[in-house]
Amino acid sequence: MTNKETEIERVSKRKVLNEIDDINEFISELRKAGANPIDTFKILADKLTINAGLAFDMTRNSPAWSHIFNVDNPFTQDFLDLARENADEVEIKDGKIVGITYKLDDDSKID
Repeated sequence: MTNKETEIERVSKRKVLNEIDDINEFISELRKAGANPIDTFKILADKLTINAGLAFDMTRNSPAWSHIFNVDNPFTQDFLDLARENADEVEIKDGKIVGITYKLDDDSKID
């Protein structure tokens, strides 16, 4: 086991109270130990015996990871607005484009 894995394991064994402040502190400790967001929500789901979706939301909304998840990137939205014009399917959530699908057929392959 690497030092990072050992540290993540040590942090993940600590008791976590079912209180938002303690959960956020736990998430912060995991991040400081070297856990990425995916590791964090998996550990959180297991630790609190909650589903992965809820654990992901807790991780995403935590102060430790908010700088990654809660940032609007205007370039991305501009790109999606342009890409929408020729898309086969467009997924919109809260008034923003969150997904674009292009269905490729044999005629659309690039040689």
